[in-house]
Amino acid sequence: MGGCASCPADKYKTSQEVADLRAQVDQLQKALALAHSGGASLPPAPPIPAPGNGFDSGVVETLFFPDSKLPCRNMRKPGGCRRPHCEFAHEPTSLTRFLAHLAAATRHLDICVFTITNDDISDVVLDLHRKGVKIRVITDNDQAQTQGSDIDKFRAVGIPVRQDRSPAHMHHKFAIIDGRVLLNGSFNWTRQAVTGNNENVTVMSDARLISAFQTQFNKLWEAFKQ
Repeated sequence: MGGCASCPADKYKTSQEVADLRAQVDQLQKALALAHSGGASLPPAPPIPAPGNGFDSGVVETLFFPDSKLPCRNMRKPGGCRRPHCEFAHEPTSLTRFLAHLAAATRHLDICVFTITNDDISDVVLDLHRKGVKIRVITDNDQAQTQGSDIDKFRAVGIPVRQDRSPAHMHHKFAIIDGRVLLNGSFNWTRQAVTGNNENVTVMSDARLISAFQTQFNKLWEAFKQ
C-alpha cells in the first residue's frame, strides 16, 4: 500500500474523483448528524481523507478487539441510559466505531464475512436495508446454519445472500461501503470476536485496494450463484 511520494497526484485521482469524494464526505457527515439528532449513540465515523500531494496509504483508522463490554443499547434512545448499575459500555468502543462506519453507508454495502451472529451489527445492516441501501451478503454455508446466525434475518427481509457450497470455508471478513471505504481484518461479526478474541479491523479508503476487493467480491458473487 506504499508508493512514491514524488509521483504526481493526478496519476491516482482525477478532479472528478476528488469532487465525488468530497461529495461523499458531505453525505456521510449529514447522515451521521441526522442519526445523532435522533438519539443514536454511534460516534461519527472519521471523514475519508481528501487526496493530497502524492500517494498516501489510504488508512482511515485501525480498530482492535476485544472490547471490555458490549455497547449499551439504551444509549441509542433519547436521554440515553438511565439504569443506575448498567453493565454495558456507555463510552465509544471499537465496536461502536465499526458500527459507525457501517451506518454511514448511503448507497450500497457489500458484506463478505465467514459468520454473522452479533445482533448489534446485524441490526445496523437491517436498518440500512430499510433506508434503501442496496446490500449483498456472502457468507460460509456451514456457518449460515449455526445457532444464532443472522443470515435468515437478512433473507427474510429480502437482502440477497449467497454462500459457498464446499467443505472448505468462505473465510473472508471484509465489507465495502459505497465503493469508498473498506473494512478488512481478522474480525468475525460475532459477540465472541467483540468481547473475547484478539481481533483487528483496518478501515481503508485506498481506491486501488478497494477495487481489488470489489473484484473479488463480484467474482465470488457469480461463483456462488444458486
